[in-house]
Amino acid sequence: MNGTSPPSPAPDNAKATRLAWLILLIGIVLRAYRLDFQSLWYDEAFSVVAASGPSLADLLTTVGADFHPPLYFLLLHEWLAAFGPSDVAARSLSAAVGAAALVAMWALARDLLSRAFVPLTLLLSAASLTLIWFSQEVRQYELLFLLGALSLHSFWLLTARSCRVVAAVAYAALTHAALLYTHYASLLVFPAEWAAAVAAAALRVSPREGRLHALQPLARLAVAHAASFLLFLPWLPTFLGQLEAARSALWIPAPTVMDLLELPMRLFAYRLPWDTARYPYPLLVLGIPVSWLLVSRATPRGPDTTEPQERKRRAIALVSLSLGPMLLGYLVSLGGAKILFFRNLIFALPAALLGLAAVCRSFRACRLLAAVVLAVSVANLPWYFSSRHKEDWRRASAYITNSLAPGTALVFDAYGTRLPFDYYSRGTPVTEFTPELSPRPPHVLYVRSLSHTPLPEITARFRGYGYRAPTRKNFPGIVILSFARE
Repeated sequence: MNGTSPPSPAPDNAKATRLAWLILLIGIVLRAYRLDFQSLWYDEAFSVVAASGPSLADLLTTVGADFHPPLYFLLLHEWLAAFGPSDVAARSLSAAVGAAALVAMWALARDLLSRAFVPLTLLLSAASLTLIWFSQEVRQYELLFLLGALSLHSFWLLTARSCRVVAAVAYAALTHAALLYTHYASLLVFPAEWAAAVAAAALRVSPREGRLHALQPLARLAVAHAASFLLFLPWLPTFLGQLEAARSALWIPAPTVMDLLELPMRLFAYRLPWDTARYPYPLLVLGIPVSWLLVSRATPRGPDTTEPQERKRRAIALVSLSLGPMLLGYLVSLGGAKILFFRNLIFALPAALLGLAAVCRSFRACRLLAAVVLAVSVANLPWYFSSRHKEDWRRASAYITNSLAPGTALVFDAYGTRLPFDYYSRGTPVTEFTPELSPRPPHVLYVRSLSHTPLPEITARFRGYGYRAPTRKNFPGIVILSFARE
């Protein structure tokens, strides 16, 4: 011994912290960049209209008539009341939630893994196109991701060997109830947590501690879950009514095994290479080595000092809470309720991101997997921020309004098509065309968006009504046909 002490790890921790702050800042910028570039599409317009009701009672009635729980719409209602009705104001709620979600992932990585894993976890979270997309959309899915992270954090604390019981139970009950009030697919969290808790309890049974000590986390979990369902009881009658009405109305198709296999990557990257022939393959190829370098630099080095039993509990929790909801969603979707769609299961993404970050430390092949997934997502960003890939109701509504000469009637291909038009036209009065309308108007604008009815079929129908072949105006996601009477 020469009396010298080993070098302090503080510089490495400081470097990791600086890197984490840089990634966090970049992630927040990506969520705020070009926030109003895209027009609100139908679902977003519905969110704004539902949240803009004159009273909370009207809001709950509107949401209850659809297939959604009310929490996001209540938050949006208060947000719009504070910041005003505009596309930027409406989307800024999701952007703020997205920034909060990155902070939650920071805390989650620190507490479940270690501080050294924060940069890698933030890198995967900040660059996820799925999370950027929903941070810029007036929908509840980014909130669902945030609550998924918080519920995972609460579950981890609740099932630890020792915890502040009352605070942990209250935290878990509130986060899980908030999940239920955000999206009904989050019901899949509960059996997944029980599977993880039971497996972890089996690991803890030892002659020294006794069986009763190992079962204490299960008792705490039971109380927290019961409390969360009690908090959900006021909405339960509405949920049962929605469930009955939606049994045969949900548009999600029956799942295939391929849907299940691609689900983890789609949860992260939203748009996959085989989705379109116009995928930016050069960016993907160039992005893989860059992503490999970023993942390798952000992956912590050195041995994992976590005690073996805690490593096993962590592995069980992350596998169960990431893959469990996906497998359960697949099995449920084979029956009557079709729920296996990636955005519905985004609450499972925090556990998947942590799991991927954790295995990158031990297996270089997993770093390559993380690099590929990261490159698939990042290659989409130029397309995402530069192309109008949503229904462009902002420009289409202006075109329709300017084309409403005296005697012009409108046809909307589906009821929902009218809603975003009314949002952007601010309730411009229009005459809707029907075959029984007499006298027949000299001009008709046919607006096709949601139905995707073949255009020759529409033209043939209006020829039968006495109209000439139409002129056509295209907008992303929308086709407007102008008919003139012969």
